[in-house]
Amino acid sequence: MPQALFLVDWQCCLGAGGEGEVFLGRSVESGELCAIKVSTSIDPSQARRQLARELERCRRAAGRGTVGLVGWNLAAERPFIVFELAHAGSLADEMRQLRQGGQVYHPVRALQRIRETLEALAHVHARGLVHRDIKPDNLLRFGGGIKLGDFGTGKTLQHSGSQPGSGVRRSERASALEQLVASLPTPLPPEWLEEAFVGTRMYAAPEQLRGEEADERADLYGVGCILHEMLTGNLPDGDGRRLLRDYPSVLVLPELDRLLGSLLHPERRRRPINAHAAIARVDEVLESYRRARGVWQRLQLGRSPY
Repeated sequence: MPQALFLVDWQCCLGAGGEGEVFLGRSVESGELCAIKVSTSIDPSQARRQLARELERCRRAAGRGTVGLVGWNLAAERPFIVFELAHAGSLADEMRQLRQGGQVYHPVRALQRIRETLEALAHVHARGLVHRDIKPDNLLRFGGGIKLGDFGTGKTLQHSGSQPGSGVRRSERASALEQLVASLPTPLPPEWLEEAFVGTRMYAAPEQLRGEEADERADLYGVGCILHEMLTGNLPDGDGRRLLRDYPSVLVLPELDRLLGSLLHPERRRRPINAHAAIARVDEVLESYRRARGVWQRLQLGRSPY
């Protein structure tokens, strides 16, 4: 693609991780603000390798529920990738504001946020990727909704005939990769596209921590961690199981508790098989809350807390 020009405010860091930093930028052509990601590596070759891997994943994952890719330049002295700017911040910011006020999410609001996240994951998994770093910082707010970003730790799904999921065929993955390499300014050695695990331990599934291969259900575990944090203000410990009386809100229904337990089950075979199955479970719980509101109204008890 033609190399667009961008201005970077190196004094305004929007976020930082183990391998990258994101700064506020502006397109010279359109004047629109954007988010510019650079590698933290001081070795230009290593930075290009890292960003080339992420760029390939971002292009494959592009679409519904994912942060938009604006441009890139891997040939620059300091290589970078440009994304649309989340003016409203991240889900982590939203959660932090509630905690500072001594509050937790209303269960229905939490379920709505979780459903948005699962819809984005269903799209990403259908494109043959597992994210491997699902956490509030990687869920960015755009208007009233959220989008999934940061595919630096993403990995191609490796499915056997009996494994869950709907990853793209290997030939399709190879074709997409060849197109990406052809679009870059200089040829990339094959080893530039090798992948390594980098995640966030607090949100990582048990199998990830054991060094095992991650599939869609590892991402679902991360979603469960977020849901637990929304409902309790804390991350889960152990296997994530809680008693209903342990929730700060008395509005947590047993159906929601069971959903949370299934997402956080230490054995991945006991979690929902994929994001679509998890969405169906979320919808069932939302229907339980709808029925609870109906009962409250029929009893004429005033405004329903559900």
